[in-house]
Amino acid sequence: KTMKLKKLLAGLVSAAMVMSTMIMPAFADGGTVREVSTAADLKKAFADAQTGDTVKLMEDITVDEQIDIKNPAALKGITLDGNGKTINAQLHTSSGGGSPLYFGNADENLYCTGISIRNLTINGEARFGIFLCGGTSSTLENVNISGKFLYAVNFYGTHGATLKNCNISNSNDEGVNNVFGAAVWSNVASANPLILVNTKISSIAINKYTAANTLAPKIYVDKDSSTEIRTYDDGSVSKTRLMCLDADSEGEVSVKQVTDAGLSAAIPPAVKIGHIYYEDIVNAAAAAKEGDRVSLVKNNETKNIVKFASNVTLDLCGYTLKSVYAGGYAFVFLNGGTIVDSGEEKGAIISTAARTISSGGSKLTVDGATLTLDTPTKGIYAVVGTTAGLDIKNSTVIANCPDGYALCSFAKTDEPEVYNVENTKVYSTVYGVYRNGSAGSFKMDMKDSEIAVGDYGEFKADPECAGLYISNNKKSADKLGKHQITIENSKISGNTGIEGKYSDFKLSNCEVTAKTAPKYVQNNNGSTTTGFAIVITDNTVNGNEVSPRGRITIDSGSYNGLIGLENFEDAKKYIDGKTTDVVLTGGDYSFDTVGYTADGYATKLVDGRYYVVKAEAKISNTDKAPGVTVTLDKNTLKKQNSVDLNKAAKYQVVVSTAPAEDAARASEKIAVDFADATDKQIFDISVIKTDSNGKTTDISKEIKKQDVTIALANAPKENS
Repeated sequence: KTMKLKKLLAGLVSAAMVMSTMIMPAFADGGTVREVSTAADLKKAFADAQTGDTVKLMEDITVDEQIDIKNPAALKGITLDGNGKTINAQLHTSSGGGSPLYFGNADENLYCTGISIRNLTINGEARFGIFLCGGTSSTLENVNISGKFLYAVNFYGTHGATLKNCNISNSNDEGVNNVFGAAVWSNVASANPLILVNTKISSIAINKYTAANTLAPKIYVDKDSSTEIRTYDDGSVSKTRLMCLDADSEGEVSVKQVTDAGLSAAIPPAVKIGHIYYEDIVNAAAAAKEGDRVSLVKNNETKNIVKFASNVTLDLCGYTLKSVYAGGYAFVFLNGGTIVDSGEEKGAIISTAARTISSGGSKLTVDGATLTLDTPTKGIYAVVGTTAGLDIKNSTVIANCPDGYALCSFAKTDEPEVYNVENTKVYSTVYGVYRNGSAGSFKMDMKDSEIAVGDYGEFKADPECAGLYISNNKKSADKLGKHQITIENSKISGNTGIEGKYSDFKLSNCEVTAKTAPKYVQNNNGSTTTGFAIVITDNTVNGNEVSPRGRITIDSGSYNGLIGLENFEDAKKYIDGKTTDVVLTGGDYSFDTVGYTADGYATKLVDGRYYVVKAEAKISNTDKAPGVTVTLDKNTLKKQNSVDLNKAAKYQVVVSTAPAEDAARASEKIAVDFADATDKQIFDISVIKTDSNGKTTDISKEIKKQDVTIALANAPKENS
C-alpha cells in the first residue's frame, strides 16, 4: 500500500508540473480567457482562439521570432490583455526583423477588425512592434511601446484605430535606407481614422493621397494628446498637404512633409473647411462646396485670384485676408455667398492691386466684416461689385484709393437688384454707393448707416464725388419703372450728398450734407452736380433733351445743400420748367424750401435754418362778413412761389356756400362746427391777404384747390 501511495503522489506531482507549462483557459462572459506565460504559449493561444476570446499575459515574455496570427477567428473581436506585463522583442532590424505581434496577412487576404490590445508594454527591437493588416478598426488602450523599430505600430492598409492612454515612441524614427521611419504608420486608404485620446506618439507617418482615395482627414488628436505627423503627400491631388490631419484636433500636433531632402518644416494651416485644413485660401476656395464654411485660422496673403464657385460662407475669424493679385477682382464669388467675421478682434479683406470683391449668380451677404481697397493706382475702383444683390450690415467698407467706388451695383436684369444696407460705415473718394445706369432695375433700403465720401488717407476726393450716385436711363425707367431708394436714420456726405436719375428717394431722419458750393454741368453722362443735398438729374448728353424724372420724399432729418435742380439758377435753362417731384413733410434745411412743402405744411425759419412743420391756423374774432378772419404768422400757411410770407400778415378766409345750400344755412352750420373747437377741413376757400402796410390781396387762385386744416383755438362770437 505504501508503494502504491508513493507512486500515486509522484504521478500527481508530475502532472502538476506538466500543467504548469500549459495554457490555462478560463471562462468569462462572451469568450474564453487564455492565460499565457511564454512566447510559445502566446503563439498557440492565438492559433486556438475563437472570436470574442481574451489572451492574457501572466508573465513578461521575450519574443525572438515573429508571431503570425492567421487564425481567422482570432482576427475578429479578439482581446490581448497585457495585464501590465511586457513583451521584449528581439527581432533585430539589421537581419530583416519581424514583429512579435503580426495580425493578418495581405498576401493571403487575411484582414483583422475589432482587435483590442490593452495594458501592455513592448520594448526591444523589431521591424514592427505591432502589425495590424487591413480590416476596419482596432483599439489600443494603456499600451506603451519604445525601442528600435521601422514602425512601432503599423496600421497597414485600410486599418484605423483608437489609441487611449498610450505612449508610443521609436528611437529609429529617422529610418533606414533613406526611408523615414516613425513611431506609427497610418494609411490614407483607411476608411477609419486614427484617433488619439490622452495619447503621446512621437511621430506618425502617412502616405500620399491619390485619386483613388477619399479626400478626408485620417488622424484626430484630442486636447490631451500630442504627435508629429510625417506626410508623404505633396498636395498634387489633395490640394493640401494637411489633408491627413482632422482640423478639429485640439492637441499639440504638427505636420511635416517627407521629401527626398528630408523632413520639411512644420506646415502651418491657413484655412479650415469642416474637418480639413488648407495651406492657402486659393486651394481652399477651389475646394469649397455649396454651404461650406471657409474659416481663416491665420492671416493670409495671396498673389493669385481667389474664386469661390459655390455659395459658401467665408469667416475671417478675426484674421486679415490680403491680396496682392493684379487683375480684375481679387476675390470672386461666382454664385454669391456670405462674408462674416466671428473673431472678437476684427480682421479685414484687403486688396492692394485689384478691385476687391465681385459677386454674381446670387446675393452676397456681408455681416460684421471690414472690406478694403487700398491702392495708389488710378483706375482700380470697386471694393464690392455685384450683379445679384447685396445684404450688408454691421460692416465697414473702405475705398482708400484715387478712384474709390465702394459699393457698386451692375445688374442689368428686369427684376431689381436689391441692396440692403444696415448699420454699416462706408468711406470712399468718389462714390459710397454707385448704381450703373446702362440697364436694369434697382432697389435699395438703407438704415442706421453712414456714408462719408471725400478725402481719405493720402487721397483727395474727386471733385464730383457723391455719397450715393444712383444712375438709370429713360428706356429702362419706361420699361421697368424708376429705381426705388429708401433711407432711414443714416448720415450721408459728399460734394453732393445724393444724386439720382430716374429714381425715387424716400428719406426719414437722415443727415445729408453737400460739402461744396452748388454746380451743375449738363452734357455729362455721369454725376452732374455738386453742392446738392439730394437731386434728381438726367443722364442725357444732349442739353436739349433734359428731363429729370424722379420723386424725393422727406419726412424728417437735417439737409445741407440744395434739393432739386429748380433751386439752382444755372440749371433752369436746361430743365425748362420740368421739375422734380419733391414732397417735404418735415426736416430742417439750409435753404428756403419754397415750392417743396407738402399740402398742409409750411416753412419756419429758426436761427438761419428752414424747418418744415405742419401748418396751423388759429380762429380769431372778426366783424367782417361773410367769412372768418384768421391771423397767421409767416410759417402757418403753405408757402407758394407767388406769396411772400417773410413778414407776418393777416388772411381773411372766406368760406363759400355749397350750391344747394343758402347762405343762412351754411353760416349756421359753420358756426356749429366752430363751436365744437375741433380740427375741421373746410373746402372751397378763398383767401384775402392783408400785409403789415394794410394792403389787401386776393390770393385765392394760388391755393383755391388746396385742402386747408384749421385748428380751432376759440369759437367765434358771431355767426360769420
